[in-house]
Amino acid sequence: MVIPRNRKEIVSFVKHPLAVNSLLVFSSTLLGNIFAYLFNIIAAKMLGPVDYGVLAAVIALMGITGVFSMSLSVTVTKFVSSYKGRGEEAEISSLVTNLTKIFLVLGVIVLIFFIVFEKPLAGFFNIPYQYAIVFVGAMILVSSLGTINMGTIGGLQNFSFIALANFSQTFLKFALGLSFIYMGFKVNGAALGIVLSAFIIYLMTFFPLRGIVSFNFSSIKLPWKKFISYSMPALFSMWGIASLTSTDVVLAKKFFDPEFAGVYSFTALVGRVIFFASSSISAVMFPLISERSAGGKRYKHLLLYGLLGTAFISLSINAFYFLFPVFTLQFFSGFGKSAYLLGASFVGILGFYYVIFSLCNSLISYFLSVHKTLVASAFPTAAALMQILLIGRFHEDPWQIIISSIVCVFLLLTAFLVYLVFYDREK
Repeated sequence: MVIPRNRKEIVSFVKHPLAVNSLLVFSSTLLGNIFAYLFNIIAAKMLGPVDYGVLAAVIALMGITGVFSMSLSVTVTKFVSSYKGRGEEAEISSLVTNLTKIFLVLGVIVLIFFIVFEKPLAGFFNIPYQYAIVFVGAMILVSSLGTINMGTIGGLQNFSFIALANFSQTFLKFALGLSFIYMGFKVNGAALGIVLSAFIIYLMTFFPLRGIVSFNFSSIKLPWKKFISYSMPALFSMWGIASLTSTDVVLAKKFFDPEFAGVYSFTALVGRVIFFASSSISAVMFPLISERSAGGKRYKHLLLYGLLGTAFISLSINAFYFLFPVFTLQFFSGFGKSAYLLGASFVGILGFYYVIFSLCNSLISYFLSVHKTLVASAFPTAAALMQILLIGRFHEDPWQIIISSIVCVFLLLTAFLVYLVFYDREK
C-alpha cells in the first residue's frame, strides 16, 4: 500500500479515478444534502416533534426493509463490474433483464402483504397514520427495481449519472414531500413524496442504459448459483448496515416519550450527515476494486486511500459537532427557538458513532468487492444483533443507547482490522 509522499505522488493521487469520482459523487451528495437539510428542518417545523418522530420511524423502516434492495444493488454492481472487467457485455444485458422480471413479481407480492397487514404493522410500530405503512411496502417495490438499474450503472462506473441521480432524488423528495405536507397530508404526504421521488429516478435510469441493456430475454446462461451465493451474504451485510443506522431511532420511538423521541430522531439524523458525506468514497471504491480484482490487478492501495478519505471527512465534521453543538443543531433545525436543541448535549458523541461506522462501511464495501462475503456479512450481522440486544437492555436515557451503539461498531471495526492485518493477503 502506497501513501503519497512527494508532489508527484500527491498530484497522481489527486488525479486518480478514486479521488476524481469520489469528489464528483461527494459534490452531488453535498448539494443534495442541502435539500435534505431544508427538507428536514422545514418538515420538523411543519410537523412538530411528535409527528416528526413518526416520520423518522417511517423513514427508518424504509431503510431497514430496503435492505433487500441494497443487497441487490451491491450484488448487481459486483457482477456487472466483473463482466465489464472481462468484456462480457451481453451478460450484463441478460442479467438486468432477468432480474427486473423476477423482482417486479416479488415486489408486487410484498406490496400486497403491506396493504393486507397495514393495521397490525402500524400498531406494532406505533405509527398512527393510515397508509404510512403501505408506502413502506411501495418503497420496497420501487427501490428493488431502481437499484437493479442503479447497480448496473455503478458497475459500469457511470459516476456522472450517479451524481445526477443522487442530487435529483433528494431534490424531488424535498419538493414533493414538503408540498404534500403543506397540502395537509402530514406524515403520509412526506412518505408519498419519498416514494414518488424514487420512482421518478427509476424512470431516469433507463436513459444511460440505452444501447447497453436491451431488455430482451436472452438465452445466455447466467451463473445464478454464484449470484445467489453472493447475494445472500450481501443481504446480511446490507441488513447490518441498515440496522446499525436505524435501530436506535426505531427503538427510541418505542422507549422514549413521543416528543423526546422526535428530538433524538432529529439529532441522530444530524449525526448521520457524517456517514452521508463520507459514503461517496466507498460507493466509488467498490466497483473500482471489484473490476481490478476480476482483472487480476493491484487494488489494496485503493482501500488505504478510501479509509484515509473517509477518516478525514468524518473526523472533520465530527470535530465541528463537538466544538459547536448548539450551533450545529440550530443550523440543522433552523435558527431560533427549537425543541430539538435538547439534543445538543449528545450530538457530538452521536457523530463519533458515525465516524466509526463510516470506517466500518468502507471496510464492508472492500470485503464485498473482493468476494470475502463471509467476513462482510457475519461481522456486521453480529454487531447489529448486539446493538438490538444492548439497547433493549439499556435505554433509560439517550446516553445508554449511544454508548451501546458505539461499543458495537467499535468491536466491528476492531474485528475488521484484525482480519485485514493478519488474514487478508496483500495484492
